[in-house]
Amino acid sequence: EPLAEIDPAARHPRSGATAAAMLAALPPEDAAPLQRVCPLGSDDDEGLVRWGRRTLLMGVLNVTPDSFSDGGRFDSAAAATAHALELEAAGADIIDVGAV
Repeated sequence: EPLAEIDPAARHPRSGATAAAMLAALPPEDAAPLQRVCPLGSDDDEGLVRWGRRTLLMGVLNVTPDSFSDGGRFDSAAAATAHALELEAAGADIIDVGAV
């Protein structure tokens, strides 16, 4: 809401929608509460991971050759896939793939 008040004509870099238009598109305050979900994996019978039910563990996979944290060890498809499977086996619920 503050951005819509400061600069209602500011545009989202990808969608092109203005801050005012995005604010207007939000449901009214008296609408049913929103639920945060992640359409990955399966935490319930709808095939969604519902935020807030349990703590989720995120594994980070950097695939850029100049990655500061791993020195580019996973910059090939084979190495990245193998490491993602290792992260999953270690208990990662979500894999954050960092790229360019």
